[in-house]
Amino acid sequence: MKYLNFLRITKIKTTPKICLEIMFDYTHFLFKHRTSFNDFKVITENETEQILYYETKIFNFLPWSPIRRFISIKKLMPEEKMFHQVYLDLTSKNVFFFKVSMINKDDNVEIINNLSIPVSNFIYFFRKPLLKLVNIKFDVMWNEDKEMLSQLYLNQDYKNVQCVPKTYNLENIYKKEFDKHFKNENKIDYFISI
Repeated sequence: MKYLNFLRITKIKTTPKICLEIMFDYTHFLFKHRTSFNDFKVITENETEQILYYETKIFNFLPWSPIRRFISIKKLMPEEKMFHQVYLDLTSKNVFFFKVSMINKDDNVEIINNLSIPVSNFIYFFRKPLLKLVNIKFDVMWNEDKEMLSQLYLNQDYKNVQCVPKTYNLENIYKKEFDKHFKNENKIDYFISI
């Protein structure tokens, strides 16, 4: 097993606050990145960590694409203006690593994406065309984010990026519903004691 390292830097006229909010926000994924995601669920989250489930289209630039399913842990580091993310592919059991950071330069923000992709020795031989495909996938997502970043920059009186319906959150479901499923001990559909 080898790892391919992909580095991509994008620049946009926006504020660091807006950029960081978009970097940490997942509520726009299914809405804004529908070309890239088939499904997306929050397992648990707090101020510095998000554990997420993704169903992502491998070729988001084509009308039809195979789907990959991932569980991900995303560590948010607002002071450093970055996040680190690790993905577990639920089919192959391979682990991907992703680091995104931001640098403020004058009126522009640079967003640095570092991706480390596990590949077999055979696939490693075809790394150049594979990395070109990865870049196309990133470009599709970047153009969707770029539009949002530009709009928010032009409309500085926004309150919060999270303007879409609440995302599926397994931790919230657990907190709200777990106890009620076991409250009524008289309602047992099947009982056995051995």
